[in-house]
Amino acid sequence: MIAAPDENLTCLNCGTPLEGRYCHACGQKAASLHLGVHDFVHEATHEFLHLDGKILSTVKLLVTRPGQLTKEFIEGRRARYITPLRLYLTFSVLFFALAVLAPRELSIVQAGTGRPGTKATTEEYRQADELGRAIMHNLPHVMFVLMPVFALLTLAFYRRAMPYYVPHLYYAVHFHAFVFLTLSITALLTLISATGKIIGTALFLVAFPYHYLALHRFFGDSWPRTLMKGTAIGVIYLLVMAGAMIALVLTIIKH
Repeated sequence: MIAAPDENLTCLNCGTPLEGRYCHACGQKAASLHLGVHDFVHEATHEFLHLDGKILSTVKLLVTRPGQLTKEFIEGRRARYITPLRLYLTFSVLFFALAVLAPRELSIVQAGTGRPGTKATTEEYRQADELGRAIMHNLPHVMFVLMPVFALLTLAFYRRAMPYYVPHLYYAVHFHAFVFLTLSITALLTLISATGKIIGTALFLVAFPYHYLALHRFFGDSWPRTLMKGTAIGVIYLLVMAGAMIALVLTIIKH
């Protein structure tokens, strides 16, 4: 609510004279010091509905029109969407939270003896679980570091279309946010049933055509060139990821 007429009409946050509902210096909304339950409920409801609407708009555009969300940000239409980094953190945290609930089912490390017809021992299962937990603990940091590498790859192939690095970084963050969204859904379905795991794995494969569609829409290249460049970017990035994972495993084993 706006400050009452008998109150000093200056921003309570920075002291700037108010010329409207919001301070033009710091952006804080004008409010009275005499807050009631109605004010609390109104503020909470407004913030929840506003954020909820932004999340729905952001996710809908991210999923249904690959590459368009990044175009919106680059072209300055940002107020209706949540920020790229917040979107990425939301889905990555969701995935790793699900991985904590079922570390063995979602682990990329599986116990095995290497001898056909034999079962892994309890000790081998324990070692695999420990390695899997260590990898999942460090994987968020690895992926966060790899995003700028992905941006460098798109910059290398699309420098003429987009000569500055930051748009490529936005693109990388949005793409990885989508990947973690599909991973989160895959993890959730895996926790539900064995059939859900199969469906979830198939769903994750959507990330591959999404990669090409996003490149085509954002950078505007022809389809033959998009397929060529997209494949090169994908192969190089998968090799970089493989190298990073090997380095991570060796570091964990060493310590």
